[in-house]
Amino acid sequence: KLSGDYETLDFSFIKLSDNGVKALVGSRSIKQLKRLTISNNKLTQDSGLAIAESSYLENLQSLKLYRNKIGDEGLRALVESDKLPSLKSLRLAHNGIGPIGAKLLAESKNLCGLRSLGLSENKLGDEGIKYLAEARNLKELEILDLRNNSITDDGATVFSTCSHFPNIQ
Repeated sequence: KLSGDYETLDFSFIKLSDNGVKALVGSRSIKQLKRLTISNNKLTQDSGLAIAESSYLENLQSLKLYRNKIGDEGLRALVESDKLPSLKSLRLAHNGIGPIGAKLLAESKNLCGLRSLGLSENKLGDEGIKYLAEARNLKELEILDLRNNSITDDGATVFSTCSHFPNIQ
């Protein structure tokens, strides 16, 4: 059982399964949690859905799910959820997210307070970056990590000419 005063939990490299994530985020003892890292566990879209449906993550500010297999459908659950109102940082490097995921992010109305978005080592390509360039609800972003996404000069040019990200560093 987790202590109610935990603000940071890191479950990286421990072979946590989708069922383990579901049990974790279903526990009311995580209500104080502000930072959650579950990396390199081969988690699927089921974990994205479990996190998105949790009633106990309203204080979560940082979610790091590096090196899993969340994919576009797991991302869909996260961006469509209204149960993560405090989220400021979302790190989803190496999760098999493609252009559809980028479109979902760009259209989400639930991530308006997001300041940091990590999408490196996914499969966004130029199509995905073009969707992100059209995003109107991510104006608070200060950090956007798009390394290793097969983005060409065309995609970079489109993104560099958009005016929707006044705070990007």
